Amino acid sequence: MLTFVERRKKDYSRHNILKRELAALQLNSALYLLLPFSKKKFLSLWLRGKTVINDFFISDYDTYANDRKKGSRYNLSASYKYILDWINFRLSPYLLSDTQAHFDHWQQLFGQYRGQHLVFPVLADNLIYRPSNASKKENATAKILFYGYFIPLHGIDIILKALHICEQKGFAFEASFIGKGQTLADMLLLAEQLNLKQVKFNREFIAESELAKEICQSDIVLGIFGDSEKAHSVVPNKVYQALACGSAVITQDSPAIREFFTDQDLCMVERDPELLAEAIENLLNHPDQRRQLANNGNSAYQRLYQTSIAQLNAFITAIDRKANDRG
Repeated sequence: MLTFVERRKKDYSRHNILKRELAALQLNSALYLLLPFSKKKFLSLWLRGKTVINDFFISDYDTYANDRKKGSRYNLSASYKYILDWINFRLSPYLLSDTQAHFDHWQQLFGQYRGQHLVFPVLADNLIYRPSNASKKENATAKILFYGYFIPLHGIDIILKALHICEQKGFAFEASFIGKGQTLADMLLLAEQLNLKQVKFNREFIAESELAKEICQSDIVLGIFGDSEKAHSVVPNKVYQALACGSAVITQDSPAIREFFTDQDLCMVERDPELLAEAIENLLNHPDQRRQLANNGNSAYQRLYQTSIAQLNAFITAIDRKANDRG
């Protein structure tokens, strides 16, 4: 029996994927899958000798201290998060990560992991994020989309500066920014300073069903362009969701993104406004290339989804076999 352990019920894509795809798995022993954002639940399970598969997914400490830059390692909140992450990472016998690069980064933060580890990508909820033929008509003016939290990880300043370069060269487009967060005020100010005319901010989050429609109606979806170690170690939700919807994606080049995708699947650029502007301009100028990129990306994503689910099932089945032999 596989028990899903979570701190509270959460309508989160990775939770939903794991629960749905593992629902039919037949097991002979009691296994516990610790879902993301539930690290406080780990220690009690470990002390009771339960067999725990920890979907570590995100380091709370790394997010707090490095991505959102809310404090140094030595303040009280950061220290607590570090200790909790250390316990979860070092003591878990079985662990899931979203990329190998992210796992390697955790080992730099918390020390060498000695258990069994599987890379299980973030993926996207295919019941929500899928191509919509009705929405894939050609836009008279190309639509560019960024969505997510306004945090340093996402490098939104790089995006705005790139769009400014595109405007200065006379390119016509409609760029939408969906979301809010700690850097929203700074990004609004930067957009005003750059005098951007073709950029709008909704300053809110929207329901996932509406977000999927926005993605499908967009010609280009932008990923992340941050300068932190984590920015080079993850493939963000938005990349998977856009690929699942069949949209063309431009994101920052990194070891993590190349674990799963190639230059034929999406456009990868260095963290530089001029290089990002060149990539945007190229896709604006060449709609056939943009459509081919979107098709390739969707195909690559679908293959990755199926392979990842098969590997996850095999990983958990092997753990069950080992636990059953012990018991």
